[in-house]
Amino acid sequence: MREHLLLVCELKEVEKSKVEKEVDSILELTILGRHQHKLSKDLSGGMKRKLSLAMSFIGKSNVIILDEPTSGLDVDSRRQVWDLIRQVKNTRSIIMSTQHIEEADELATQVCILSHGQIVV
Repeated sequence: MREHLLLVCELKEVEKSKVEKEVDSILELTILGRHQHKLSKDLSGGMKRKLSLAMSFIGKSNVIILDEPTSGLDVDSRRQVWDLIRQVKNTRSIIMSTQHIEEADELATQVCILSHGQIVV
């Protein structure tokens, strides 16, 4: 798992002197530190979603786009992902798609509802 984060640091051109600190920080934020040496194929569905979030948080991007980040997660894992999104949404813009209106109500400052590709609300 750590290798994924290191690769994303390289792809996003994080300064080499800041890579280890960035990865450690992201692992702590996403509560994945104790699993950092596991292979991604050995992670649960919830941990894979958290890894995907962790990868999107690397590099301090101003805008993060998430496509149904809680799809298929159990209630506890969904709440953990919500907590992660809440922690970063104050410092970055997040564009997120979801089919769960309660999720949009819980996390969004602005909501747009689409139907057949058209904005309805």
